[in-house]
Amino acid sequence: MPSRLARLTANTITTPVALRKELERVRADGVAYDREEQTEGICAVAAVLKGVTEQMVAVSVPVPAQRFYRRESELAQALLAWVQKVDACFESATRERNRAASSGGAEQAGPHGAWAAADVSGRLR
Repeated sequence: MPSRLARLTANTITTPVALRKELERVRADGVAYDREEQTEGICAVAAVLKGVTEQMVAVSVPVPAQRFYRRESELAQALLAWVQKVDACFESATRERNRAASSGGAEQAGPHGAWAAADVSGRLR
């Protein structure tokens, strides 16, 4: 890693030490924040979907800065609740698919079916 990271805005993390500290916090909390680090006026909250594929997949919800600050916790909790629902649907579909495969039956549900079944109607306002 270079000794300095490219500064995109005044809020960009530019030192490896600060980045490592932030990554430790993200791992501990399960949520990442972009506090105008990429683009001024735009913030985001992000989390990893664990059951989608064998590789890590993340979802990020960008929000105008004026609707983000003082609501980070609320936004993170809403996103984590949604992630739990989606992960549960994928886990259920995987179990169902494995059960069907072990009994010699056709595949009953794939991840896209699980995705469609997920209750994703809640919106971050």
